[in-house]
Amino acid sequence: MGIKSKIPAFFLTVTALLLLSPAVESAAQVKIGERMPAITGRNLVGKTVDVDSYYGEGVVILAFWSMYCKPCVAEISSLIELQNRYHNRLKVIGINTDGELPPSRVRAFIERYEQFEGKEINYEIIFDEHNQITRQLKVGFLPTVLAVDTDGLLVNSFVGFEEKDEIEILQGLENLLAAAGKPAQVEEVTDVFAVEITLPVCGFYDERGWRDSFYGGTELEEEMERVSRVARELALKQAMKMALEKLGITLYEREYEEDCLAPYGVRLQEDPWKARDCLTNLLNSLRFREYVGLLEREEVHLETAHYLKQKMSVSVPDLIEDLERVEFSTKPISITFSVINMDEIKRMKFEEGLLSQSRHIGYSGFPTYTVYAGQEVFAEEMEEMDFGDMKVFVEEAGSGVIEVEVWP
Repeated sequence: MGIKSKIPAFFLTVTALLLLSPAVESAAQVKIGERMPAITGRNLVGKTVDVDSYYGEGVVILAFWSMYCKPCVAEISSLIELQNRYHNRLKVIGINTDGELPPSRVRAFIERYEQFEGKEINYEIIFDEHNQITRQLKVGFLPTVLAVDTDGLLVNSFVGFEEKDEIEILQGLENLLAAAGKPAQVEEVTDVFAVEITLPVCGFYDERGWRDSFYGGTELEEEMERVSRVARELALKQAMKMALEKLGITLYEREYEEDCLAPYGVRLQEDPWKARDCLTNLLNSLRFREYVGLLEREEVHLETAHYLKQKMSVSVPDLIEDLERVEFSTKPISITFSVINMDEIKRMKFEEGLLSQSRHIGYSGFPTYTVYAGQEVFAEEMEEMDFGDMKVFVEEAGSGVIEVEVWP
């Protein structure tokens, strides 16, 4: 096709423009600050697309790509995310340069991409028949991305692609919108978190491999489905933990064992949402599944372990609103317990009950805790806890002090 593939970093920032070499800037016939020529082509179903008609509505991104260009295919995911996040301020148009092939071949590739990647390509794609548009703009490397402002002026160009976190790309787009004369307003503030999970596939093995599970099942496929579900939930839980930490919230959490064997015997992978600790208790009270989005997922089973890489977005405003709904404070206070009639054994039982039922404790170190709640809210929470055969009476004894009286 006469088009080379180059893989420098693709990073949508205004400062990146200053670093572009003259050779890169001349990748397009149009220079930065010049008006784009009229561009017309047909989409993959034969409908004529006039790119000029989109100017004035927002920034237009022209992404030149090919099925045979690996970094081009890697770039698709980021373009989908950009179109999702800035859908009413941005128009992404993919210019497919496989112009010597029939459009049906490109359509088949897109269908397989959406099927196996689990993502719908949500932006317009123009089939560059005989590479007319590519030659018109003198695009010499793939992938190339051109950014056009509302006046039809080329404001930036980017050559190559290297996978970056969506946070960086979204931040770069804000700068790009500002550079194009548009205020950097995003409909929704989000954070993106990449999580990696490795879980052992516990069971009985011999020289031929996996033979049986501890559940009594003999089908490896069924066992793998179960381990995969656990891994995905663990990844979701980890992403929410990271989102809370971004807000400055660190809650008490029991360490999750990643081996098949535990001190008391065989440990089976189980529902991570049944853990009894402060982090799990808080997350179980939130509606986070309504504002967490799956961006990417890769998983594979190799020998005796299951590997999962997952990238998720979390809506920050929705998370903060959800925390307010359950009366969770993002500003911790220090609570010290003054105890009455509590020996060492009772203290250990009390602390175990407290850490397994509260959803507000961060740092644990009896008798003083960091608590993400007002003192009154925390005291009310304690009054509703079950401490087994111990009778626990809670009284507020001044600012930052809670008096606990225990009777058998």
